[in-house]
Amino acid sequence: MEQYNRISDFDEVQLICADFRSQALSGGGKSIEDYLDRSPSRSKSLLFQNLVLADIDVCQRSGNSSRFEDYLSRFPQFEDSLRHLFFGSTLAAPRQGSLRAENEDTVSLAEATPPDVLAETMTANMDLSGAVDETLSAGTGFPNSPTPAARVLGEYKLIRELGRGGFGVVYEAKHSTRSSLVALKTLPNIASRSSGSSDHAERLHLFRREFRTLCEINHPNLVGMQTLEVDGSQYFFTMDLVQGIDFFSYSRPSNQLDEGRLREALSQLFRGIYSLHQRGIVHRDLKPSNTLVAEDGSLKILDFGLVAKLQGFGCFSGGEQETAGFAGTPRYAAPEQLYGKHSTASDWYAFGAMLYEALSGEAPYAGTGMTLLMSKANDRAASLTARRDIPADLAELADLLLRPDSEMRPTTGVIANLLGLQNEPLLATAGVIQPPVNAASEGQLIGRTKQLRELTGAHEAWVQNQSSLAALIEGRSGEGKSTLVAHFLSGSTRRRGALVLSGRCYDRESVPFKAIDSIVDDLVGFLRTKPKKELNDLLPPDIPILARLFPVLLRVSEIARRQSDESDSLDARQARFRAFSAFRELLISISSQTPLIVFIDDLQWGDADSATALHETLSPPDAPRVLLFGSYRSEESGTSRFLDEWSQRQAKSINPIEQRRVRVEAFAETECKELVGVRIGREAESLDAVVRKLMHETNGNPYFVEQLLDGFNNATGQFTAIPLGDVVAGKLASLPGDAKPLLDSIAISGQATAVSEIAEVAGHSNTGLSTMTHMRSEKLVRLVGTEPEQRVDTYHDKIRETVLGQLSFPERKTLHIRFGEHIEQEEGVDCSSVLSYLGSEPSDSRDTRPPLKRP
Repeated sequence: MEQYNRISDFDEVQLICADFRSQALSGGGKSIEDYLDRSPSRSKSLLFQNLVLADIDVCQRSGNSSRFEDYLSRFPQFEDSLRHLFFGSTLAAPRQGSLRAENEDTVSLAEATPPDVLAETMTANMDLSGAVDETLSAGTGFPNSPTPAARVLGEYKLIRELGRGGFGVVYEAKHSTRSSLVALKTLPNIASRSSGSSDHAERLHLFRREFRTLCEINHPNLVGMQTLEVDGSQYFFTMDLVQGIDFFSYSRPSNQLDEGRLREALSQLFRGIYSLHQRGIVHRDLKPSNTLVAEDGSLKILDFGLVAKLQGFGCFSGGEQETAGFAGTPRYAAPEQLYGKHSTASDWYAFGAMLYEALSGEAPYAGTGMTLLMSKANDRAASLTARRDIPADLAELADLLLRPDSEMRPTTGVIANLLGLQNEPLLATAGVIQPPVNAASEGQLIGRTKQLRELTGAHEAWVQNQSSLAALIEGRSGEGKSTLVAHFLSGSTRRRGALVLSGRCYDRESVPFKAIDSIVDDLVGFLRTKPKKELNDLLPPDIPILARLFPVLLRVSEIARRQSDESDSLDARQARFRAFSAFRELLISISSQTPLIVFIDDLQWGDADSATALHETLSPPDAPRVLLFGSYRSEESGTSRFLDEWSQRQAKSINPIEQRRVRVEAFAETECKELVGVRIGREAESLDAVVRKLMHETNGNPYFVEQLLDGFNNATGQFTAIPLGDVVAGKLASLPGDAKPLLDSIAISGQATAVSEIAEVAGHSNTGLSTMTHMRSEKLVRLVGTEPEQRVDTYHDKIRETVLGQLSFPERKTLHIRFGEHIEQEEGVDCSSVLSYLGSEPSDSRDTRPPLKRP
């Protein structure tokens, strides 16, 4: 257990593989079998795959061959892993080079860490050649090599380490089947031997929050998130791979200021920060190494391990918030962060510190750690305004931003003016959060009277029957399912004192029991509010086994205290049975004291295991008194593993869970008119023609109605519905350049089509899944099913119609031909054979033509 608590599972695998490789190369005579028992059972498969890769490498170096059959005879229990290793795609050769390492005194703290505890770590940066520093952080025990000792994690082959810090290790990696390159970030190691399981859980919480906070954001100056996954117990997520140099190196090549480069980089950095703030997000750790500039001059902000939400989300007031302790990098952090406070002004302070350093070549303050932070709080940085060798406007901006008092720093508008960006259209649209679909001011909900009545009926039946009840809310994408439930739960049920656990299934997450996992954070938050005695009465004996499935539960100190090694000795079936028995007992205990409501959004992306476990947990008799609200997209219900498993269990159950279904549909014209009137704050009778146009453009889909309503000008009172084509073009502008060819191909396909097929037709070098993922966040496409059968379709039929309407006849013809050529290649037939086959006459009423001959 000490080893588990000290470092992450994957870091432990790295250490074991490094030792194995060292012993093998030196002729130590040890075999894979000697190392397999060094890792807990939860990491056994991961360790085995990496030991085999290391063994193959050693054999090749010594001129010996490595055969699948030989390994299979030794390790028949790992047959699937061996087949994947031997018959999957091969690992790309790592690139060689060097990279400057920069010690920035990064402080990597969980939110609850006291402010006087500082941990300094090393952070590596990338350069334009895509190389990596061979010197890793001190004290980790890893070999001085850019190539990881362990070479595989999940479906990814690790090529080289890109950077290491308090918030994780980042690798360049290649997907084993898609062959796409990504940046892969692992859960950070825990450096202290005295750290307990609660520390690991806290880091896991922050790690998952980093992904979930950013995964829905697309912006040209923010790195794109792709997937959150787990291998054994090792969590990791993937991001777009950014090849570039840090902000300081870009703006000061050869340590000489390049004013043109600096101004362009500042403009992009401003846009990226501004887009975060518009979404109520503060980065808290902006610094040169977290800001990379590619060879084409495009800038990306990275590393969101310390992101925090502002109070008054959506108001962007910039008001300070207080957390439990310092988090950030002292060299660039604002002085108020020393006391756990943060605001939008904190990010602009870091922006000023980076600007100051780029202009002068020096940091605004000397020192490290606590001393440096105290200097920032008490002293002013040396002014740059009087220096003649520095542009006067940028010097003034740096001095203003570095004021110790956050309230005295310039506002976002003033910063934009000083940078000459006040008139850019992007600043009015980048990252804007639209008002909730079909919601309005004063908590008003449009056109959902019938559905609210049905939800109220379900709630009343649940209260009266004293048993579990499931209400499933279905509707097409963008029709307001989530808004409906959120509005209902914010009303009388919340005032009656119900505990509401809310979660969501993400199509980009591949984690065990994802539907249940999604509500665990809320469950943890509830348990952490309970006094120790009351908490002990709630927790079942097998809560440590449940915490093995959902490690974030260990953020509850009493659960962490009860940890033991017992679950390591249980087989998977025993562990699962006892874990979910404990989950059921816990919900029974909670629901006997407090009305308990669970809301899980986007159930169409849930997994079958979640459906099984959740159904068993809520099934009578003697079930917990839980009201389950689950929403899902009706157009994807036929391919949903969760919904299929849930339906089968309901049909086969002797005592099925009481269930209600609520259908959400598109707006009628009267509802659309009401929304227009509420949205623009005036009577809508004079806008009948506009409403009819909106209905024609959107088919009454509330999401698209909201999008097109941006054409109203409050200043003039004039309204012009924005064409949906312009909305689509605006979304594409924030995406990579390959987005449009992919979207054109998806539209031409006419139905959900394999991701790989779309990529080939669009002429993409790999599957294009990364770009499709970002297109999905912009509600241009939807991903259907899971790998390897994952398909893609337009988000809504109106998107397909709009895209097709903008394609010329020659463009359509070209794409149709490419689809035909792809089908010919995949099916092994040619066009003439198909035409001949279709033109032949059957001999009788039955089609007895001979099979189609393939060349």
